[in-house]
Amino acid sequence: MHARKAAICTGAAMLALAPVAGFTGCSAPTGGSLADWPAFDSLAAIQEASGSAVYVSVETVEPDELDGIGQYHVRVLASDPPVDGAEMVIEAPTQNAGNGVELETGKEYVVFIALHSGENASVVSPVEGIFLVVNGRVRSSGEGTFGLGNLVKSLGLKE
Repeated sequence: MHARKAAICTGAAMLALAPVAGFTGCSAPTGGSLADWPAFDSLAAIQEASGSAVYVSVETVEPDELDGIGQYHVRVLASDPPVDGAEMVIEAPTQNAGNGVELETGKEYVVFIALHSGENASVVSPVEGIFLVVNGRVRSSGEGTFGLGNLVKSLGLKE
């Protein structure tokens, strides 16, 4: 078992998440359906709600059978804005239904994260906030509602 840490949120991120998700804090929902997570309809909206967009390689995962949220140990390949450290732990669903993108060991992704104290972070949205990267090219998110525009280039990738 692990203790979940509350996200550090200020200003725009808290305002962007509260009305969409129906909660007043900035931490991710614990388990539940994908409908319980915040939804975003543009790159600008998800960037405003995120601490950073990180290009990562998933090294290992520690699933949590109780709430369906796993701790993904990742190697940070690039980030915008920059994050400290070459490794971090991202909390994200381990079993996505519907259009969510499930992180898999050995694969690379661009993930929009809410930053926590220490090395931990959480995915902002498993539907619009996770983009698979294959051979240096970014695929669409689970919902496919928007592209990453100039962010792709700043992370050293191709769209």
